[in-house]
Amino acid sequence: SGQLQRAFHAHSQPIQNVAPAGQGRWLSYARESISRSEADHSLKMWREGFWEEGWSIDVGAPILDTLLLPQDQVLIIRQDPVLGQTMPVYDLNTGEQVRLLSGHKEPVNGARLSLDGRVLSWSQDRTLRHWSLPEQAE
Repeated sequence: SGQLQRAFHAHSQPIQNVAPAGQGRWLSYARESISRSEADHSLKMWREGFWEEGWSIDVGAPILDTLLLPQDQVLIIRQDPVLGQTMPVYDLNTGEQVRLLSGHKEPVNGARLSLDGRVLSWSQDRTLRHWSLPEQAE
């Protein structure tokens, strides 16, 4: 009927992106703040239907992008000269960090899943890197 169903406060800064994470879950993160003291470096997982916060994690720097991975995981690309050289991977069920992909010498600009199921990332260091992921549990 076009009626507002619910509005809720999600972040301390303007929201940059919201992305589906499967199984009725959504991820959200805020835009980079001009003021470091007001920065919101959180990634939040929401449960659809109830729209309650499942978990919230501080990833240590503004989020540039996210990439959903197999095995209910999400890779984070951060906007930071140092932290942006690495890509933490979090479990979507618990919000716990399960691995850290490191090897770029400059901040990562993006990442995608390649056709063979590995992660392909590119960076300001002018390299492409191909990362293997653990095999799916049987």
